[in-house]
Amino acid sequence: MRQFIDRIIGPVRRWTPNGGPICSPPSINFVDCNAGPARTARLMGVHSNTVLQRLDRIPQLLGSTWRDSASLFRILVAVRLHALSETLRSSSHPLRRP
Repeated sequence: MRQFIDRIIGPVRRWTPNGGPICSPPSINFVDCNAGPARTARLMGVHSNTVLQRLDRIPQLLGSTWRDSASLFRILVAVRLHALSETLRSSSHPLRRP
C-alpha cells in the first residue's frame, strides 16, 4: 500500500510538508467533484481561483495526464489510502497495526 501511495502521489507528498493539495481533505473533495475546480470551490467554501492556484504545480509533479480518468482514479485511491493510513496511525482503531 505504501509503495502504491508513493508511486502515485509521492511527488506531491514530498513537495510540501503537509502533503500538498491532493493529499489533504480538499483533495478528496476535488477528486469527488470530478476534478472540477468550481464545484470543489463551492463545496469547500472558497473561490475557484484558490483551488486552481493549489493545483498549478500538479502537472509538473504528476505529469500532464494526471487529470485523465484512469489517473484520477489512481490518485483518488492513493489519497484515500493515505488518509486512511494517517487516521489509523493516529488512533486506537482496532485495525491499527502496533
